[in-house]
Amino acid sequence: MKKIMIVFIKALSSLTAFLFIFSASLAAQTTDKPNIILVFLDDAGYGDVGFTGAISPTPNIDTLAAEGAKLNQFYVAQAACSSSRAALLTGRYPNRFDFPWVLSPDDPVGIPNEIVTLPEFLKSEGYTTSMFGKWHLGDHPDALPPAHGFDEYLGIPYSGDMADYNPTATRNQPNEDGSPASDPWPPIALYEGAEKKISDARPEHQKLFTKNFTDRALDVINRDQEDPFFIYLAYNQPHVMLYASDEFDGKTGKGLYRDVMTEIDYSLGRLKSALKQKNIDENTLIIFTSDNGPWRLFGNHAGSTGPFREEKGTSFEGGSHMFGVMNWPAQIKAGTVIDEPAMTVDIYKTIATMLGSDQPNAIMDGRDIMPFLTNEKSISTEQFPYYFYKERTLEAMRYGKWKFYFPHNYRHVSVEGNYGGRGEYIFLDAGYALYDLSIDAGEENNLVDQFPEIANMLREMGHTFEKDLDANRTTPASHTFD
Repeated sequence: MKKIMIVFIKALSSLTAFLFIFSASLAAQTTDKPNIILVFLDDAGYGDVGFTGAISPTPNIDTLAAEGAKLNQFYVAQAACSSSRAALLTGRYPNRFDFPWVLSPDDPVGIPNEIVTLPEFLKSEGYTTSMFGKWHLGDHPDALPPAHGFDEYLGIPYSGDMADYNPTATRNQPNEDGSPASDPWPPIALYEGAEKKISDARPEHQKLFTKNFTDRALDVINRDQEDPFFIYLAYNQPHVMLYASDEFDGKTGKGLYRDVMTEIDYSLGRLKSALKQKNIDENTLIIFTSDNGPWRLFGNHAGSTGPFREEKGTSFEGGSHMFGVMNWPAQIKAGTVIDEPAMTVDIYKTIATMLGSDQPNAIMDGRDIMPFLTNEKSISTEQFPYYFYKERTLEAMRYGKWKFYFPHNYRHVSVEGNYGGRGEYIFLDAGYALYDLSIDAGEENNLVDQFPEIANMLREMGHTFEKDLDANRTTPASHTFD
């Protein structure tokens, strides 16, 4: 009898444990609000992932895309580090609040306090918020991530090449008389919250950033918490200067750039595995893209634009057209392919609409793209225009299959550097141009003279939008710090 009781008690314990695990799993997968992980690379090109034709595999990224949605016509609002990130986190074109193209250390600028950022909005919706990686939206204390809605932050305030030890940086070059540079970059700092954790992050620190930022994201995933979480994982790679940890340095045999991308791919695999182990992968939305195209000035230390023209810093497809992935098993079917144009300014609006919230800010430039992701819509009956600025200059717009260019000046790589060395630029003038991207992704055949009615319509749309933007512009004083 005693043995029977022991067996019964063990069986009962096993059943209780099973029911506990099952109920926890069910609860995790039926939570109303999804966890959100936003992965934003730095200077990765459209052709740098496997599913768009990379020269070395990215199996974890490719699986993420295959099991979710590939956005084939996905754009950033501006093809530069700071302005691209400002658009992502505000859902606005950064021109609306005069946000600079690229910030430098000690620039007294940040996102205006009156704009509710994406993490601030998500906090109001009950999310915990964390950011790990490159910020590049101001290093003044009132401009850092904790001042704009992040509960937790580990990262660098600007690009990893903006460091005193970068030999190729123009600010570090000697003066004409051979004397040391008059205004070199300061040491780059690693921040924990609003405080400097490492005041002088050297290469031996930077080579561990991808791993360290991933580890911190995993720590958030593995916590026992009832609230949904938002993780903004903004790797500072593969922006020059390139760094891979010892485990990945030299791993591919195809150069340091591919080593860096392989480590990023491995990191995405770690994140997905952790979500599955916690039984929260079904109800976690993962968004994966890059801030702008590759910096081809650096040759084999830069990525690939795939079939596209030009590079970062330009509004041509090579600078603004990114790979885009959205993975959310509970809502987005595996194998979904979106050929509808979309942009990073849409992410905020899409998340807000998904959570059933009113528009958090008086002005938002994006739209809700979830109906395309969930196959409620296959294509817009009315096309949605997207605009591409450089600072205050409207350079281009996308409308359906058309890409229209306004006259502007742009930089073109005339000589590529190699192994971290800088190449050379020339500056060229672009006139009015019209391209049918459905048959001319490389923007080679200017159709402006063949379709004058379409060109005139788009030109007028652009001028009307400029007037609206100017009428609703926030003054620089609202985001400048003393």
